[in-house]
Amino acid sequence: YVTSKIKYGSVSGKNNAYIGGVLGRGVFVHNTTDVLSISNCNVLDGSYITHSDDYTTSNSSATLTQGGIVGAINVGSSNSLNLTNSSIINCTVTNLTIETDGYAGGIIGLGYSSDSCGIMTISGCKVSGLTLNQANPNTSTSTQYLLSGGITPIMIASTISDCTVENFTVNYNVKYVTSSMQTLVGGIVAICKGSTAADANISDCISNAVFNIGSIGNNRNPVYVGGIVGNTSNATSKAININKCMSVIDFNPIGSTTDGNVIVGGIVGETYVTSKTPTVNITNCISSGDIDVAYPNPTTTQSSVGGIVGLIDTLATCAVSNNVSTVSINGNLQDCLGGL
Repeated sequence: YVTSKIKYGSVSGKNNAYIGGVLGRGVFVHNTTDVLSISNCNVLDGSYITHSDDYTTSNSSATLTQGGIVGAINVGSSNSLNLTNSSIINCTVTNLTIETDGYAGGIIGLGYSSDSCGIMTISGCKVSGLTLNQANPNTSTSTQYLLSGGITPIMIASTISDCTVENFTVNYNVKYVTSSMQTLVGGIVAICKGSTAADANISDCISNAVFNIGSIGNNRNPVYVGGIVGNTSNATSKAININKCMSVIDFNPIGSTTDGNVIVGGIVGETYVTSKTPTVNITNCISSGDIDVAYPNPTTTQSSVGGIVGLIDTLATCAVSNNVSTVSINGNLQDCLGGL
C-alpha cells in the first residue's frame, strides 16, 4: 500500500520522464528473457502526480508518461522486456489526480509491446476516482500526443480483462500548434493495436467516465474518444477483439472547436486500420450515457458520434454484433450521429 505524492519539473529536448505510483519504468537492458510481474499493489486515496510551478515542455521529442502503478513498460525496441508471462494483476488505484502533457493511465502510463517480446496481461485491476487534467490548459501544447486511458493509453498485442474503471474524469482543453498533434482518450485504452504475431484482447471490462474535452487548432487531427477504446489503429494481420465490456459515458464540450472533427463512440471512438486485413470485433458490449458534441462553431467542425462506434474507417473490417446502446446524443446540424 502506498500514497504517492509526486511533483515533476520541466521536460525538454529529448529527455523523457517516466513516473509511476509504484514503479517509474520497467525495462531490462541486459537480459531480455526476464519478465515483469506486479500484483496486489494499491495506490491509496490522496495520491497525485503533478508538475512544479515552473513546468514547461519545450520539445515535441520529449516523452512524459504517468501511470498510477507503472510509468512505462517496455519502451524501446532494442532494450525490451520479454512480455510473455508478464502481468499486472489485482492492483487498485483510488482517487488519484494526474496533470499530464503526454501519456497517462490509471494503471500504466505507457504499455508497449511488439512482435518480438510477447503478450502482456492486465487483469483484475480497479481504478476508482482517477482525474486527468491537462498540465497547461488553454495554452499551446508542444507534445506530439495527448493520450489517456483509464487503464493505459496504448495497448499493443496484449490482453486486458476483468478490469473496472469508475468515476474517471478527463479535463482537456487543448490548443494545437501543428497538424500532427493528436488527442485520444479511452475509458480503458486510448489506442488499441494488434501485431503480426498476436491479437489484442479486451474483455469483461467496465468503464464509467466523464470526458470534458475542448480543442482549438489550425488544420488539426480529430479528437478521438471512446467509452472503452478511443481508437483502434492497426496495420497487421491480427485482430482487435473487444468482448463483454460495459461503458457509461458522459461527453461534454468545453469552449469551442475550430477546423477539426470530434469522434466519439459509446464503446470505440474510431475503428481505423491501414489495410483491409485486420479485423476489429466488437461483441456483447453495452453502452449508456450522454454524448453532447454541440460545439458553438458548427461551420468549421463536424462530429461523428455513435452509441457503439463513432466512426468506422473505410478500410476497416469491423464486425459489430450482439451489442446494446442507450446513449443519448446531442449535436449540430452537420454532424454525423447514429445509435450504433
